[in-house]
Amino acid sequence: MLQLQPLQIATLSGAGVTIPVGGTVSGDAVVSGTPREGWTVRGDLTHGDRNARSPLPGNGRYQTSGKLIVAAATLQPLSLVTVGRFAPAAQLRGSVSGKVHAEGTTHDLRFNGELHSQDGGSIDGRGTVAIAGSRSRYDVVVALDALNANVFSRRAPVTRFTGTISARGVGTKPATANAIFAADLARSSYD
Repeated sequence: MLQLQPLQIATLSGAGVTIPVGGTVSGDAVVSGTPREGWTVRGDLTHGDRNARSPLPGNGRYQTSGKLIVAAATLQPLSLVTVGRFAPAAQLRGSVSGKVHAEGTTHDLRFNGELHSQDGGSIDGRGTVAIAGSRSRYDVVVALDALNANVFSRRAPVTRFTGTISARGVGTKPATANAIFAADLARSSYD
């Protein structure tokens, strides 16, 4: 059992780890397994930085044979300010609550999740992705309910998106991708 009481993230830089967030991580985690068989992790960690606090209970498993990944987390809530430090240009703000689950390998990863914001609506998504560089595949469906993008990013307009968006295809560059995108947002509005 690993117990963090609290761990200053800045101490990780001494070990050569660079992370664009600061603050502390506290909580408990249990890690079991072997390099030959794989690892199982169960934890209840909380990240705190300035005025942002993100409890993150979850569990996961990595199976060495087949490189299978299974992970589940409950966001209660997750600070988007903290997430935004990994992508500052997005100017993220606010927080989301919900559950996310992923299972598979990087060549065939299935996921589902539901995220809610007190003031910004909700997102419910599921699908599969296969990360393979320029030949990456995806089949994703997202349902939106009164989603206000401005609640999550200063860069986004005020919206009220309700409906579904889907993407299925291969490739991520517009010039070479072979994909079908669909959106049914007829009951939506934006400023």
